[in-house]
Amino acid sequence: MKMVAKKFSFGKQIEEDTGTKYQNYVTKFEKVVGDKEKELSDLESIRIEAAILQEDDYSQNLQKLICNSKLSGINWQYITEENLSAAEQNVELTESLAGVKIQNAQTKCMLSEENDCIKSWELAMRLSDSFPDCEVKTSFKTIGPMKRKREMPSITDVKIKVTGLQSCSDLEPAVKYCQEENELQMFHGILREYLVCYQNRIEHIQRALKETHVILKGDNLLEFKSDEGHTVVHLCLTIQFLVAKQGWTESWMCKFTELGLKAATSCNLPREIINHGFYEDWSIGYCIETLAKVASLASQEEEDESQVEHFKTPKVEAKSHHYSTPVNGREEGTDNDTVASDLVCTPLNSQSHKPRQRRI
Repeated sequence: MKMVAKKFSFGKQIEEDTGTKYQNYVTKFEKVVGDKEKELSDLESIRIEAAILQEDDYSQNLQKLICNSKLSGINWQYITEENLSAAEQNVELTESLAGVKIQNAQTKCMLSEENDCIKSWELAMRLSDSFPDCEVKTSFKTIGPMKRKREMPSITDVKIKVTGLQSCSDLEPAVKYCQEENELQMFHGILREYLVCYQNRIEHIQRALKETHVILKGDNLLEFKSDEGHTVVHLCLTIQFLVAKQGWTESWMCKFTELGLKAATSCNLPREIINHGFYEDWSIGYCIETLAKVASLASQEEEDESQVEHFKTPKVEAKSHHYSTPVNGREEGTDNDTVASDLVCTPLNSQSHKPRQRRI
């Protein structure tokens, strides 16, 4: 029996040229060496930058370090007048776009265990010409790889401090939020909005102090006194930061003394402001003007009805709302009890219009 076995044919073996193989190894080795030399050069550049930033003057040690760096192969030719001028223009462009004025800047460099370049920054900036004394001091760190890429370095460890304002307590929630979120640019916008509210509060306080019955007890606390010098009510003007809206709201809160409660009740102020110290339909300016007139009428002695009767509700800065009074709230054909239950008395203008009784 004859067996037929399958024949296998092998292809022709390609012999690699020994010179080409050697050349490939040399090329690969040169690339590895070049990358390592570039990495060492970057490390040396960071070390020199850190040394320069730590020195205030051009000392001999710094001069020696720069000379050794030139011998080690670091290229200093890119430091030219043109490049320096371009860097200054970039700073000016950044200030213009961000709306800030950089007063001072300091940096420090170091390397992490992962060979990332860590730079520590300390900046002093001014954001508003209306408040030249307001200065924002920020410190933060940028972390990025030594090999420059298109990605921007990450920002971490943000610390913010605002100086130059009479009171910075309102800013604490916003500062805390931006520090936790590492949001520098957001804080600049938040601070600008706050300065607008801050200016409004200053103007409200200045107008209030023109009244003879108002004195300033703190940065945002007004005290209203009677003609006899007794305290009637305290008014606090607050600026609150809303995290959900990332913005500000201006509000107020007042608290009456025993004398003030008596005067407020006799002037028919809304029960909300008497019980809770706030009335939603009152603006800040309207509230100040109303409380000032209440203070002028407050007295520990029995008040003359004529003083309250001719006291008119201020209309300046009040919201446009229509309220029913005992005079204009009654319609023809309605029951007196029904009308009385629907009345919403305005402060001070809903006094009795009956003829004054003559005192004996």
